[in-house]
Amino acid sequence: MPLVILALLASARCDPGGSWTLGMDLCIDGVESESSQADGIEAFSAVYVRASVSRALSRTFAAGLSIANASHEFALGEDEIPMGSVEFLPVTAMLLYRPLPGRGFEPRIGAGACAVVFWEKSGSLDSLDLPACVSPAIELGLDWNLSQRLLLGLGARWTWLDTGIENGGERLTDLSMDVMELSLGVGTRL
Repeated sequence: MPLVILALLASARCDPGGSWTLGMDLCIDGVESESSQADGIEAFSAVYVRASVSRALSRTFAAGLSIANASHEFALGEDEIPMGSVEFLPVTAMLLYRPLPGRGFEPRIGAGACAVVFWEKSGSLDSLDLPACVSPAIELGLDWNLSQRLLLGLGARWTWLDTGIENGGERLTDLSMDVMELSLGVGTRL
C-alpha cells in the first residue's frame, strides 16, 4: 500500500493533466469459508457501500484506493448454530489497467492488495479475536462514461483472506475466506 501512495504522489507531480475519480459503490459479496475445525465455520453474505478514489497515472493506468465496512454473520456446523457477527473493514489498493480509454464503455482490470481489520464483534464472537490480515486482490470491471465527468461502473472483485479465531492470543482455529464481491456504482472525475 505505501507503494501505491507514493505512485499517487509522484503522478500528481509528474502528470499535472491526470485526473482524479471519486466513486461510491453498492456491493454484495459471497464468502466461501473454511476452518480447521471439524464442523466448519460459515460466513454469510453482506450488502454494503464502498468509497473509492483513483488517480490516472497515464492514459491507460491508474492507482486506486477503496474502503468499505461490511457486517458478516457467522454460524458453526451443518446445523448453522449462530456465532454472532463481525464487522469487516477492508482497505484495498490497486493498480488498474484500462485497455480502451476514452470510449463510451471502458473495461478495467486491476490487481493489488487488501488489508482487512475485523472489529465490533457480537454473540459468542464478542469475547474472541480475529487478527487483521493482508491478501491479494483482483478486479474486473466496466465503466460507462455518461459524460466527461460522470460514469457508471460494474465490477467484480476477489480477495483471499487468511486469519483465525483467537482467545487471549491463543489460536483456536484457522479461518480462510474466499470473498467474491459484485458492485454497481457511480463516479465523478475531478
